[in-house]
Amino acid sequence: MMNIVFNRMKRVLSSDREVFAEARDDKDALVSGAIIIIIASIFISIGGLLESFLVPGIEEKSIRFGSLGFGLLDIVIFPIIALIAWPITTGYFHIFCKLAGGKADYTSFLRAMALPYAPGIFAIIPFLGILIYQIASLVFTYRAIRVAHEFTQGKAIGVLLISLVGVIIIVVALIAILIITFPY
Repeated sequence: MMNIVFNRMKRVLSSDREVFAEARDDKDALVSGAIIIIIASIFISIGGLLESFLVPGIEEKSIRFGSLGFGLLDIVIFPIIALIAWPITTGYFHIFCKLAGGKADYTSFLRAMALPYAPGIFAIIPFLGILIYQIASLVFTYRAIRVAHEFTQGKAIGVLLISLVGVIIIVVALIAILIITFPY
């Protein structure tokens, strides 16, 4: 199993487009997808912990756990949160894909959507790693959408952009609600 996981991660990071179709069609890919997410989440947490040691006072400003004890707790909690977020975010993107005529069923798309987490291993690099992860994850999310739903390049980009605009609207609305509810 771990050979499959590391092979898929390597293929994603080397921009092998076929790995997305392979994951989409592999009925056993949910387990390997979950392992990819756990590995990436641990690397992201360790990167955040390293950053907290390198920047004085960052633990007071961080929205995540900053001190060593809480940083270690973050290494346990963040993978759980990521595993919970995986089917939710996949469902969100899947709605837009289906509205645009996407062909994949939810479970097939879920298997492909684990792969954009693979660049999370770069987040262990303090400061720059999280940026690399976010950009690469966005590119690989596009690729998962395109391959899983058999979209053209333009349609996949359109679905991704419309989905991201929806996320921005939701986040702005939630922030507005928080500001109105808790003005100080």
